Amino acid sequence: EIYRVLEGLSLEGLIFMAAKAGNKRITSKIERFLTHYSKVKTRVRGDDLKKLGIKPGPLYSEILKKVLYAALDGKIRGKRDELKFIKEISK
Repeated sequence: EIYRVLEGLSLEGLIFMAAKAGNKRITSKIERFLTHYSKVKTRVRGDDLKKLGIKPGPLYSEILKKVLYAALDGKIRGKRDELKFIKEISK
C-alpha cells in the first residue's frame, strides 16, 4: 500500500514530506519506500507474457503491476515465481 501511495512522487517531494511529517511512523514508511520498495523490480517482461500466449495490449501493464505488487508484498521471488503467478492470475 505504501508503494501505491508514494510511487508517483518525486524524490524531492518525498524528502520534503519526510522532513515535514513530524511523525516518526510516517517518516519511517517514507524511508522504507526509498530504501527498499522503490528498488524492487520484476524480472518478467512483455516478451515473457507473449511466450505465455498473452496477446500484447493494455493487459500487459495490468499483469506486470500485479506481479510487482505481489513481489513487494513478499508473495513471490524470482522469475520462476513471477511466471507461475502470471499463469495463475491469467486463468
